[in-house]
Amino acid sequence: MAGFRGLAPVWLKHRIKRLLLGRESVRYGIASKVYVPSARRRNTDCYTLDRADFVSPPHPSGLPLPPPSLRMDYDEDDAAYLESGARVADALRTILRDHRVSIEPGDSMLDWGCASGRVLRHFAPEAAHAKAWGIEPAEDYILWNKANLSPPFRFLTGTEYPHLPFPDGTFKFIYGISVFTHLEFLVDQWLMEMRRVLHPEGLAVFTVHNEDSIAHLKTIPISQGMAGRLDFDAAVQHDQYILTGESWADTFPFVTSEHLRREWGTYLNVAEIRPAFTDHGQTAVILRP
Repeated sequence: MAGFRGLAPVWLKHRIKRLLLGRESVRYGIASKVYVPSARRRNTDCYTLDRADFVSPPHPSGLPLPPPSLRMDYDEDDAAYLESGARVADALRTILRDHRVSIEPGDSMLDWGCASGRVLRHFAPEAAHAKAWGIEPAEDYILWNKANLSPPFRFLTGTEYPHLPFPDGTFKFIYGISVFTHLEFLVDQWLMEMRRVLHPEGLAVFTVHNEDSIAHLKTIPISQGMAGRLDFDAAVQHDQYILTGESWADTFPFVTSEHLRREWGTYLNVAEIRPAFTDHGQTAVILRP
């Protein structure tokens, strides 16, 4: 037990202590740190799940659209929502072309932190001949995805812990949009796990906030989670500057490009750092095995 206490992460130690003192639910105390169960499952002794409860009506775009509550605060306007995802998908395809990586029949690709498929839905052409996976720790998004976007896509409930249940070298292409921009802990372990599942000839793209993002954020209205808290000058004076919050959505790490090349380059080869990748000024880090 002494060895376990020494190895357990701090949050787990606190959770175990609260469980032993009777201050936290056994059912959700630890699980809620691993993935995000649906709110409707809390405070109940029984619940039901029916696929029909998650099915959305057809949409002229070809695939159903998620309800606004499952759009991760992106546009409620349908056309704007579709356009925002298409822009990111097109930018990712440009990176693939620039780095001479193609998704061939039999290959696999992964949207890490796919939410309700805002970007992944635009890879339907690739999904017609390759395995296109989406992984997300929030249960409601996965339930909706499975009911509306599968096929052509495949979905899996992820965890906050650095683990992907796939064999080594599975994915020719991995991308994560606005995940590391909220990830405060275990970044190095996630990068090691990405290296493990990335194909030897594959490519990974993850967005971050770096000094180029700071320059962009100075020119636009910033999010409510950052407003009044972000010190622009301090954010570029340190290797890492983390705005902490009560939840992942209100936590914003900032890193320098030098830090990315030095630290991330320990685990994967930093092929390129591409600024202004998203409308919100996030920078794309392009990685090779």
